[in-house]
Amino acid sequence: MKSYILISLLIDCDTKSIDFCTQFLECLYLRYPQYAPEIVSFYDPINNPVVDIDSALKYFTVDDAAWIRKKSSPSRGGIHHSNADYAGAVTIKIFYNKKAIFFEFFIDLIKACNPKYAYLHLCTEKEFDQKYEERSITSDFFLGAFDKPISRDGFDNLAWLNYFSMPYMEKIDIRGLKNTGFNVENLHNGIMLKVSPNIDDVITDMKGFVELRKRAKEFFPDNFFRKAIPIY
Repeated sequence: MKSYILISLLIDCDTKSIDFCTQFLECLYLRYPQYAPEIVSFYDPINNPVVDIDSALKYFTVDDAAWIRKKSSPSRGGIHHSNADYAGAVTIKIFYNKKAIFFEFFIDLIKACNPKYAYLHLCTEKEFDQKYEERSITSDFFLGAFDKPISRDGFDNLAWLNYFSMPYMEKIDIRGLKNTGFNVENLHNGIMLKVSPNIDDVITDMKGFVELRKRAKEFFPDNFFRKAIPIY
């Protein structure tokens, strides 16, 4: 498995609306064109070329859609639209490159999409190893966040970088996290929690990162995260 950056957002608003889709696509095409969709589809194969916001809107405002970018900063993404019961979900996977801009992209996506939850994580084969986390959780965590399973079972895990807005923010012991030394900042309509100083820690010190993540979870309610299914 090649390492990749995963950005995942849960969004309560009507994600099919022209206003939302335009704001989201503007963030891609105008601010971060290196991550903008090149081909889009509602289903496989993904083979419909798009070149700008207007051509992409014809797909994004109609139904769930997936996209691929093959040029600079190869990536793929998907949008699963909100409905009466559950929030919409956006996931973006970008092949890992130390020189690429991820942090700023994540921040601007939060400002453009106004999610209730979002995360950025470096997904590696090493973390998928069961000695670090139960695969029942990690395999889902590496796919992105979706409202239905979170509502039913809780969150999969903490990522390297996490954003929580309401209703989740009020359930977290923010002061406890800060007093323990975790980096917690106010951002947009919520808070942003960084588990370790550098995203490369997920590669260079996976054991240390996992210990920090376990410590951070102590400041969340007991039922906030999914319970792991033992692997035999």
